Amino acid sequence: GTAPLRILIHHPPKHEIWNRVDFFQTNSEANSLTADQIHGAYEKLSYYLQLEVYSLLELAIWNTKMDEQRRDEETVDRQGCRIQCGVQVILPHVMGFLKGCDVM
Repeated sequence: GTAPLRILIHHPPKHEIWNRVDFFQTNSEANSLTADQIHGAYEKLSYYLQLEVYSLLELAIWNTKMDEQRRDEETVDRQGCRIQCGVQVILPHVMGFLKGCDVM
């Protein structure tokens, strides 16, 4: 089920979405909900999951750049690493690949 995913959710809108999903699964009144309402809940969930994936990938790329700089220098320019890590080039391609593979 969805229980392990809920542990990762701290953002109130995502919590609201999980409540809606639970409602659909456990409440007999869910039959009266329209397909548009259900679709809207899943669209919101999909948006927040994509945002979370994007953010985690951005942090990983930034961290890799800082690790590279740490090997070469004593101090790390965090902001400089963020600007120079190439996230603007890398992430659109990775996100496009993930969407094309139906993993998101």
